[in-house]
Amino acid sequence: MACRPLVGRDGRNIGLIQLSDKEEGEFTQQDEAILVQMAQMASVAIENARLYEALEEDIAKQKRTEERLREYEKAVEGLEEMIVVVDRDYRYLLANRAFLNYRGLTKEQLVGRLVPEVLNPGVFEKVAKKKLDECLQGNVVKYELRYRYPKLGERDLSISYFPVEGSAGIDRVACILQDITERKRAEEALRTSEERFRRYFELGLVGMAMTAPNKGFIEVNDQLCKILGYERGELLQKTWEEMTCPDDLASDVALFNRVVAGEMDGYSIDKRFIHKDGRVIHGTMSVKCLRRGTAPSNTSWRCCKISPSANRPRHGWPTRRTCSRTSETRFSQRMIS
Repeated sequence: MACRPLVGRDGRNIGLIQLSDKEEGEFTQQDEAILVQMAQMASVAIENARLYEALEEDIAKQKRTEERLREYEKAVEGLEEMIVVVDRDYRYLLANRAFLNYRGLTKEQLVGRLVPEVLNPGVFEKVAKKKLDECLQGNVVKYELRYRYPKLGERDLSISYFPVEGSAGIDRVACILQDITERKRAEEALRTSEERFRRYFELGLVGMAMTAPNKGFIEVNDQLCKILGYERGELLQKTWEEMTCPDDLASDVALFNRVVAGEMDGYSIDKRFIHKDGRVIHGTMSVKCLRRGTAPSNTSWRCCKISPSANRPRHGWPTRRTCSRTSETRFSQRMIS
């Protein structure tokens, strides 16, 4: 019997070749030489087969990766958000149409280039690199940035970075950019409007209040507290029904119910208010409703502007400064309860 190990290129044993039961006589040196040649040829054949299998697997894996990449590109191509993927070398691997359109580039002009070559001077060094490095450590990173585009000018962006893991760990970053310029402008316009309203609300030219659908006060200004004789905290614990002369309540509630039902958005009414000390305050109340959403009945709150009329009674009101005796009795009972 004669044996010979099969040795790979790296010197490791990969098998064994054995000859036995020679038909005539013993194995000779010539037989040994032939065996050596056979072992060498077998070793090469085995290693080539293994290399071929590994190559086939690599090709199949590459095809699967390319297919997933094509599917990913199809999925993101039509999105409004700008989407790009960069690798650990900060090189663009893919970009969707929205990203390319914002930059005025084609895919061929972008893919393969380095991020600092594409961004405005200083943006990569001062902002993007640090954020990308943090994402490559496995963290989701979100931030906002004001950026100037060549044709679109200055835009506000909401940027999110997501780590993408490959066979050797996290090796890419998926970047999603949203243009939030219009939202920012709307928020700024809302803040400006609210600030203007707040200044007018607290100006003190007239009494003003915001009330809820349950008729309770949400906010009142100092002038209304002065007109009705209550501290702010006291007034916020009451409803406008309690502040209304009972004889005038039905007409006010009827108009209020029409607003709640969505039949109208506001109204003005001459009415009498009850001062904390029981005096009657003649005045005009103008009401405007604010609704949530588009449904007419979604009343959020109403803004009331109250102007005292120096106790000048309207037509049909009693000329004295109090409500009717019946109303006074009902009012007293309500205040006691």
